[in-house]
Amino acid sequence: MKKIHIFILVIIFLMLISVLCKCGKTKNLYNSYVGKDTIEVYGDGTYQTAHQVKDGNDVSILYNCKYNSCLADDILNIKETENFLYIYGILINHKVYTIINLTDNSTKYFADIEDGEVLGLSAPEMINSDDFILLSGYDNFTKDEQQIFENLSTDQ
Repeated sequence: MKKIHIFILVIIFLMLISVLCKCGKTKNLYNSYVGKDTIEVYGDGTYQTAHQVKDGNDVSILYNCKYNSCLADDILNIKETENFLYIYGILINHKVYTIINLTDNSTKYFADIEDGEVLGLSAPEMINSDDFILLSGYDNFTKDEQQIFENLSTDQ
């Protein structure tokens, strides 16, 4: 009988240790969205790159999990620094330029579209949020940011 009690106490002790070990880990807020096509998860998981097939070609996309919206359906080039992610890509045949602040998940975004054309973003909540800045022109990026995008566009 004592062996059974000791065995039960050991099991309870091991379960308690495993629960305590998990408490200290930072949790990805959008972990449920991570799938077999996910390439990389950024920040708290709000932004992810993933594999997709487009016109028979394997491409990478940029996806916002919080708002369930694709920001680039073909990533042409990407640069990650300590605090920022710079992405040059395409969204519905338009060049897009994205800067994601990896510490607070705020985003600056510009799509090179003609006047009167509709931007293919499907989440008005994202566009109207405080952490998403939809720029009206490429010139709204700083000169340093423009230089990074120019390098990304020529390094493809």
